[in-house]
Amino acid sequence: MEDTVLRAPFDGIVAKTYANNYENVTAKHPVLSLQNISNVEIDVQVPEEVMSKFKKKDIDKYRFVAKFDYLPNREFDLKVEEFATDSDPRTQTYLVKFIMPAPKDVSILPGMTATVYMYPKKGITTQKAHFLIPVNAVGIDETGQYYVWLVKEEKDKKGIGTVHKVHIKVSEMGKDKIFVVSGLKAGDRIAAAGINFLKEGEKVRIIDSDNEGGS
Repeated sequence: MEDTVLRAPFDGIVAKTYANNYENVTAKHPVLSLQNISNVEIDVQVPEEVMSKFKKKDIDKYRFVAKFDYLPNREFDLKVEEFATDSDPRTQTYLVKFIMPAPKDVSILPGMTATVYMYPKKGITTQKAHFLIPVNAVGIDETGQYYVWLVKEEKDKKGIGTVHKVHIKVSEMGKDKIFVVSGLKAGDRIAAAGINFLKEGEKVRIIDSDNEGGS
């Protein structure tokens, strides 16, 4: 009779069952999936430019927070739990695991999508950041590299430009801005909207303070 009782090593929620009542199962056959709900774990693929911050001496300089799509006005503080030192061979990114206490007033379930932001703590400045651009202007390609669409205005057609993909290296990401370490220079004009619909060499209309429609 002692073998008929299952005892969980922690409090949690039964997410899925793999056996029915009174069904015969073999040794070590899984019978249920139990989820620990005391903490929320978030996995993030981090590019090598940002991975340099994940050293014991540097992590304490930054504050990490998570935002969930269905809770756009709330931020949750994160702690770095562990990180991989070997990159993914396909994307050349590193897996970083963050952890946070499960909130009492809202439900955050496995599989939900979160966006993680990294801020320098107060009193700490970052010397590597050269440009600050909107997050919406930055994309990530199939190799895991960040890019922007550089817009070059055509000489014979004022207000019309051609877009070219340029890979960039980034540093910290704020609430709606991201710091660019390299890949751009002063005076460069980039596409700030609709970047997922652009193609190399495509013509776009430039909207700025010199044209109707504002900036």
